[in-house]
Amino acid sequence: MKTTKKHFNLFKSECRKWQDKFDLNKYGLCFEWKELGDADASMIAREDSMTATMALNKNIGYEGLNYDISFNEHIKKKALHECLHLLLWRLSEYGERRYVEQNQLLEAEEAIVRKLEKLL
Repeated sequence: MKTTKKHFNLFKSECRKWQDKFDLNKYGLCFEWKELGDADASMIAREDSMTATMALNKNIGYEGLNYDISFNEHIKKKALHECLHLLLWRLSEYGERRYVEQNQLLEAEEAIVRKLEKLL
């Protein structure tokens, strides 16, 4: 299913909403509307520039759609999904490094816990 400029604007708006709710404002968000193959959306974070690129696919495959919700709700869920990846990104990044100090993992975990405490 082809996404429209309206869908892309909804995706951006939802990403910004979740960025604020998850206290991820230290990351500058960039947005792309492009072909992503089989992925409906994606997130790529960069530690050096503290930016995250959130992308929405111009063509979302029918096989991943939940027909119990509207397409706009599907777009909103994709924005939430990518922001959750950003929330967990630092922890994942540290886990993939060959050398990581224990305190770095603990600090990343603690940051996630503090953000979740504010929401729950």
